[in-house]
Amino acid sequence: MDRIARQLVPLWRQSSQHNLPAAPASMRDFFLNVTRYPRYLIAFGLGVANSVLEPLAQRRSNPVTAVALIGALVSGLLSLSFILRAMVTPEVIA
Repeated sequence: MDRIARQLVPLWRQSSQHNLPAAPASMRDFFLNVTRYPRYLIAFGLGVANSVLEPLAQRRSNPVTAVALIGALVSGLLSLSFILRAMVTPEVIA
């Protein structure tokens, strides 16, 4: 058992190293941080969503804007659904 563990440790170390594709140093550092810190990625995503959704939430009191926002939301969800279905389903949908 100990011999197997000694053989697996170098493999684990190789797979845990971050081998990122060639990119500018700043982008490489960014993606290295993203892979190291999932909480950072979640906080970043929530921050972007907050900065996008907050101005839209302030404009929802106008009925025309509210209808447009609901239409955009439904359209976005339908588009996402169709794209994901096309990615997962192997047969061609005509």
